[in-house]
This record gives sequence, structure tokens and C-alpha cells, in this order.
Amino acid sequence: MQHLYDIDVQVPMRDGVALAANVWHPAEGQAPTLLVRMPYGKDVMGLGQPAMPDLLALVEAGYAVVVQDCRGTHRSEGEGAVGNLRVASGAWAR
Repeated sequence: MQHLYDIDVQVPMRDGVALAANVWHPAEGQAPTLLVRMPYGKDVMGLGQPAMPDLLALVEAGYAVVVQDCRGTHRSEGEGAVGNLRVASGAWAR
């Protein structure tokens, strides 16, 4: 299965702040999407990290995977408070 990798996609939140995401997805069609928000930096996710999911295996299984920097961390805008992270809808990923 062919897939694409989009780097530093800026995803606007309801308040206008953009969160940076890396997106792995099939080259064609829609796919169920897994969203991961990381305060440690989205660029370390999944490639050679034993505690993280294998992104390429998930994409090969037909999933799209979005790994996003939390608000105010790394390449995301805004002010964040690690330890006080809120759960938000991933509706934009559909």
C-alpha cells in the first residue's frame, strides 16, 4: 500500500491557534484516523522508539496517523501547560 507523509501540517483550533502535526496516510481514499498529541515533540514518534506504536505498520494496516505537538510545545503555537493538558475533539481529522 502506498502512503504519503505530510510534515508540519498547521491545524487550526477553534480559538485560532495552529497546532503542528505530522500526518501519515494512504495515498488514495479515506482511512480511520488515530490522533496522538505529544508534549515531547511529534518528530520522535514511532520510528525506532520501542515504547511507541510502529507508525509504518499502522499505515500498512490501513490507518491514517496524526502525531501532533501539544499547544505551546515545539512547533505548535499558543501557550501550553504540560500536566494540565485538555482532551479535545479530533473532528478536523475526518
